[in-house]
Amino acid sequence: MSNKASISAYLNVCVRLLIIVSIVMIASPIFDHAALAATTYTIDSYLTDRSGVDSITGAQLDTAMRTMRPSNNGLIGLGQIFVDVAREKGLNPLYIAAHAAWESGWGTSAIFIYKNNLFGYGAYDRCPYSCALKFSSKADGVRYGMTYIKRDYLTSNGKYYHGLYLRGMNVHYATDQNWKNGIASIMTSLSSKIPVTSTNLVLKKSAFSSSVQGFGYLATYANDGNIGTRWSSRGTGFQSWYADMGSSQSFNQVVIRWETAYAKKYAIVFSNDRSNWYWRGNYEYISSAGAYTHNLGFTATYRYVGVWMYEGPGNYGNYSMYEMEVYRR
Repeated sequence: MSNKASISAYLNVCVRLLIIVSIVMIASPIFDHAALAATTYTIDSYLTDRSGVDSITGAQLDTAMRTMRPSNNGLIGLGQIFVDVAREKGLNPLYIAAHAAWESGWGTSAIFIYKNNLFGYGAYDRCPYSCALKFSSKADGVRYGMTYIKRDYLTSNGKYYHGLYLRGMNVHYATDQNWKNGIASIMTSLSSKIPVTSTNLVLKKSAFSSSVQGFGYLATYANDGNIGTRWSSRGTGFQSWYADMGSSQSFNQVVIRWETAYAKKYAIVFSNDRSNWYWRGNYEYISSAGAYTHNLGFTATYRYVGVWMYEGPGNYGNYSMYEMEVYRR
């Protein structure tokens, strides 16, 4: 064998090995139309569940609070401390903001203004002002209040623990039985008003596919931000591609930029564990290559998002995708 032939054979082996390494097979479809995660909170939502809220910033939370209550709102400017304390205590920042809004009348109560007390700590029905504890700053009030709440109400051995949700907290925290409903309602409203982001949530994240055509068409080329590269499958029939966003993220729009070897029938899918996959409830049908924007019609909160392809146009022996982009609009 010539040196040229030896080098060619060696390169072919390397390419095949790279293809094998890059393939991650996905299990057969498991569809559950009712399991789509949304941003509606109830009195039984876990307050320690941070799915979809890890990426919320203080500025975004301030904007949401301002949108809900544009005037006479003393909570504006406290978004960052809500976010920071939520991260420290393992809580949902929307819960902290909603609790403060309910207890302090959106930062208009006397104990908020004069005592920096956001959560009614120490304020009893018999002495709502004089018994309320005074703090040196709003930040101190938030941190102290959430330390106490997490310890006594949201820890399994806490003396007032009745579950990780508002229904359980309401047993001892407030005599008003509408307390739990009011906070859940504010959480939902705040969630719907978190400003949208123009950030592509899957950009340059880890990506996986059921197959690749070759070394120049790896799964990661479909979310590298470069329209000059693309992922291509080896074969048609059922094929899959998905990206790992690293943690649960909220999104409601998916853009797919198909090459000429497009999938004429496909489904946009989501998962939190890569074992159970959910979809938007219908297949997508297209008849030409190009960019297609899919507005989901709901806010999904998942870690993995991708596309399952079922049928090609018939002119090619594979599927090929320039980019998939995921947004919260």
